[in-house]
Amino acid sequence: MGKFSLSTLAAGLSVMCANALAAPIALPAGPAFFEFRIQEQFSKSNDINNAANPGRGGIIEGIWGVMEITRLSVGTVQSPSGSQISGPGATIFTSGQNGGNQILAIYYGILNNPGTAPDTTQGGVLDFYWWDNNNQNISSPFSAADLARRGQGGSRSGNAEGAYQGVSCAANNNAGCYFLARFDFTSGADVNSQVNTMISPAGTQNFSSYLSVGSGVMGYWSAALDSDFFTLNPNNQRCGDPGVSCVSANDMRTAGDFTRLGAENWDIANTDIIGLGKTGTSTAFVVPEPTSLILLGLGVALIGVSRTERRARR
Repeated sequence: MGKFSLSTLAAGLSVMCANALAAPIALPAGPAFFEFRIQEQFSKSNDINNAANPGRGGIIEGIWGVMEITRLSVGTVQSPSGSQISGPGATIFTSGQNGGNQILAIYYGILNNPGTAPDTTQGGVLDFYWWDNNNQNISSPFSAADLARRGQGGSRSGNAEGAYQGVSCAANNNAGCYFLARFDFTSGADVNSQVNTMISPAGTQNFSSYLSVGSGVMGYWSAALDSDFFTLNPNNQRCGDPGVSCVSANDMRTAGDFTRLGAENWDIANTDIIGLGKTGTSTAFVVPEPTSLILLGLGVALIGVSRTERRARR
């Protein structure tokens, strides 16, 4: 997972304080359960940047896509601790597809490993954004014309591969859009590799992956989701032990399935680029925000002072 310096954390806190009157919801501490929908382009030969593709991002990649968080709810930690979080529990947030708050994301820079069975990948980045008022509905498949939205609207990375009009934005408070967090796809899901970041078992339409908060870019939720909660891989082997697929603890675990139905609009003729629709869940553990920890510390200190005063009076 990413580790933040004090200067980076202070800068992030100053951004949050400056926008306290207009900012994303604060995540309650504890296990969290995200449900999502996705539309993506997939190229087994990593040919997404083909000149014929309006959705090219200018980099060599095999997978990119956009995501809508349809619901966020309270999760439940499963045994053994560090393995998985289940849900959904009490609802925290529901997407306002017809106008209202939305949590959206773009992921990119994922490379497919050639000739593998199961299908596996390396690398990849996922950027989350909050919108005060938006109407993206990824359950209704995007059209071929929507591919041209990639590279538009700005991005936190400042580059075309991380931009998609209506999902990303160049900076916080850009027309009610705020950067939430960047995640790096990490190893762990493929129990036979310490490099592969995503796995889709042969003969299935399932996929799974782990992610960890990236340390390079601070967003509203970065510190809260930087938990190191997932200390075990799918075989419940401890991350960091010799030969175990996850070389360090992770912050998010994702699983889902994919289909071609409705996503064919993102196929590119005479290439191996196809459109896929996906649904799935991501789980994470939210740590208390630094400001909450400060308040908690002050509360403990005040209790100590109160007890000391009482003893002094005896």
